[in-house]
Amino acid sequence: MELKFSHVDILVKDLDAAVSYYRRVLSCTASERKVWNRNGFHVEYITMFNGNEKFMLVQPFGWKSEDID
Repeated sequence: MELKFSHVDILVKDLDAAVSYYRRVLSCTASERKVWNRNGFHVEYITMFNGNEKFMLVQPFGWKSEDID
């Protein structure tokens, strides 16, 4: 069985600081900041690219991780 991922989400407290870190350490490029808001669940995220690989840095607002079942 082959397991593939389309991307990985990394939750961060400071989106700008995380983008700066991954640009510096992994030489990633970044998408524009995007906002996703649904039923009071609000996140801002940026997709980071490194060659053919990508991952998303996600900063949540207005909830705590322990609130999610």
